[in-house]
Amino acid sequence: MIGDAKNPNPQTSDADSESQSPTGGERKNTASDAVASAVRHVEQIVDHVLLLLRVQRDRAALGFRRTIARIAILSILGIAGIVAIGAATVMVLDGVAGGLRAVLGAPDWLARLVTGAGVLSGFLGITRLVFARRNATILRERREDYGRLQIQHYEKYGKVDVQRDDTAH
Repeated sequence: MIGDAKNPNPQTSDADSESQSPTGGERKNTASDAVASAVRHVEQIVDHVLLLLRVQRDRAALGFRRTIARIAILSILGIAGIVAIGAATVMVLDGVAGGLRAVLGAPDWLARLVTGAGVLSGFLGITRLVFARRNATILRERREDYGRLQIQHYEKYGKVDVQRDDTAH
């Protein structure tokens, strides 16, 4: 260590002071000095590696906490958005029902029933269109796949005519 209680000279280290003889001359490094120096270096390297591992662990934990915080904030915002959309939808439907009630002079329950039935019918119709389009797309993809497989089969084995036996019925 530089400048500590054992070695008051801040310009030299323990290793330097140990390598000098008390008379001021240089003394020979022994094998034990080399081993001690190597052990000190290994200890320092181990300390640095452990410090690096702790820093990496702390960074990973911080990243995990940030991810959890983002998920929590986005979840809260998503729920708030869904609630806001639901509230706006209810207000619009209540307004439509109020308009029907005023125009038709119908009771409140009938206006709400007609409005609800209209919204439900629209939702079911849109859902049916979406699924019909999706199913048509899937069917088209399957037909294309089958056609490709059939072409590959013809290329590999040649076209084979198969006779259907319609008399089995």
